[in-house]
Amino acid sequence: AFDGGAGTQEDPFQISTLEQLNAIRLKLSGHYILTADIDLAQWGLVWIPIGKYVVGGEDLVRNRTFTGAIDGAGHRLSGLCCGPVWTSIEERMGFEPDDQVIATGFIGCSIGSIFRNLYLEKCQVSGFYGVGCLAGEAQNCRFENCHASGAVDGVYIAGLCSGQECHLKKCSFNGELSAESDAHG
Repeated sequence: AFDGGAGTQEDPFQISTLEQLNAIRLKLSGHYILTADIDLAQWGLVWIPIGKYVVGGEDLVRNRTFTGAIDGAGHRLSGLCCGPVWTSIEERMGFEPDDQVIATGFIGCSIGSIFRNLYLEKCQVSGFYGVGCLAGEAQNCRFENCHASGAVDGVYIAGLCSGQECHLKKCSFNGELSAESDAHG
């Protein structure tokens, strides 16, 4: 389904279409490289984050989280729209989260992943907690030269990525953050 590659660090899967980008969820431990800009708005639907945060324990379930690597090679992902639609603050604050809306972003949940040279623009991301344009919940991940722009809304949010023990180098977020509790740029 990809343009080439074996999914390894030395020979990553090559992605040039929206369908191929969506196929990342079929091999969460793979290595990927973008070979073209991709407009996620052409999806026509709210994006379902790749990799799930599983509620019910201290440890994340690795077989449901993204553990691979994505090199954007300087290409852009634009028009990301994900998260539930809130009709009021009261509705959001009374919401009982489940694993469909916890950890919202392009990547829902990632552990030990590497993200490089990736640009996300015109993002509209909302959720409860673990909300960010690139990664909603990231643990022990590396982000190098990753940038996002747009709007992020929720209770516990971040512009680019939300999580623990992550390393960011030459990364940025430009946009609006609207949080009920905690927000990080």
